[in-house]
Amino acid sequence: MGFFDFLSKKKPKEHFTEVQKSDNPFEVGTNLYNAGNDCIRQGKFQDAIGWYDAALKDSPGLKEAWYNKGLALSELGRFTEAIECYDKVLAIDPNNANAWEYRADSLDKQGRHEEATYSLAKAFDIQKKIVEDQITRKI
Repeated sequence: MGFFDFLSKKKPKEHFTEVQKSDNPFEVGTNLYNAGNDCIRQGKFQDAIGWYDAALKDSPGLKEAWYNKGLALSELGRFTEAIECYDKVLAIDPNNANAWEYRADSLDKQGRHEEATYSLAKAFDIQKKIVEDQITRKI
């Protein structure tokens, strides 16, 4: 099972039909986001970016769309734009360890090792706190 296989199994056209049926901006954004996920799963990263852009137009606070857009941009080697997407996620959710981790990866690929180390340390600290909190709840 590949990294993107967990994403929706629908085809982008099916989501587009669902988008046309809704007047709720969040639902529209979510359906467009799901269409982007389908494209990522198929390795169509440029197409996915278009779907995420459309989702973000309707739902600019949809952090999942920012995150996955960053993943798609990274796959295309567009690391500066990917970092901007991860920064949008972190503006919404500063404790998103995955965004910190993939931000670090994009920075590292640009040779920005000091910034990458900082971002990776943030991801580690957040993940460590999550584990510690889980252990504390079980005790």
